[in-house]
Amino acid sequence: MARSATALLGLIALLVLSWAAFDGQPPLGAVGAAAPSGDASKLIDMLRDPLLWGPEKSAVLDSVPAFAQAGETQIEILPHRVVGRHKYKKSGEAEQPASRALNAMKTLPRMRVQVATPQEGAQPHTLGSVSAVAFPDDRTFRVGTPDREARYIASNVRIDQVEQRFGKAEKVTTEVIDDGTDRRPIELKLYHFAKDAIIVVTADYNSDPRTVDRVLLNTKAVTQAIF
Repeated sequence: MARSATALLGLIALLVLSWAAFDGQPPLGAVGAAAPSGDASKLIDMLRDPLLWGPEKSAVLDSVPAFAQAGETQIEILPHRVVGRHKYKKSGEAEQPASRALNAMKTLPRMRVQVATPQEGAQPHTLGSVSAVAFPDDRTFRVGTPDREARYIASNVRIDQVEQRFGKAEKVTTEVIDDGTDRRPIELKLYHFAKDAIIVVTADYNSDPRTVDRVLLNTKAVTQAIF
C-alpha cells in the first residue's frame, strides 16, 4: 500500500512539473484546437457561403493582406471593382500605398482557413492591376482596381436573403455620399455583421433599393480569421 501511494505521489508531481513547464498552459495536443470565436465564425461563414460572392471571390479574399499592407483598414467590394476605403484628394497621394499593395501581392500568404475552393497546387489569386484610381461615388482617389469585366459579388441578391441566411444585422446605419456637384447625393444603408468585420450595403440608386450593392470587409478581422 505504501509503495502504491508513493508511486501515485510521484505521478502527481510529474504532472505538476509538466504543466508548469508550459507556463500554466496544457501541452500541445492536450486539448483540441480552439474554435473560432462567435464573431470570427460568423465572418468565416459569410465569406465561405456563395450567396454574396461572384466567381472572382478568390481574387478578392486572397488580396486582403495586400490592402492591409497598404494601410487600408477596410476594403469596398463592388460588382466590378475593389477599392480601399481610405480617401485621397490627389492621385499622387494614393500612388505610394497602391505600389505597396501591388508589391505585397507578389508574396501573398496562403489561407489558413479555406473560404474559397482552392485548386490543387495553385498559388493565391490576385486582382491583377492595383493602382491609384478615381472613385466616381465621391470623386476621391483610392487604392484599388479599375472598373473591369469581373464579378466580385453576386448579382441580384437582396438584403432580405442575407438576413434570412445569417440572421438580422447587428445594426443598420446610413451613409450619404455627396460628390460636391449638382448630382443627387447617394444614400447607402450599411448592414453590420460580425462586429463590423463584414458590412453588406444597399444603395438608393438601384431599381430595387434592397439589392446588395457592395460589401465592406475589415482587413484586420479577415486576415486574423482566415490567414
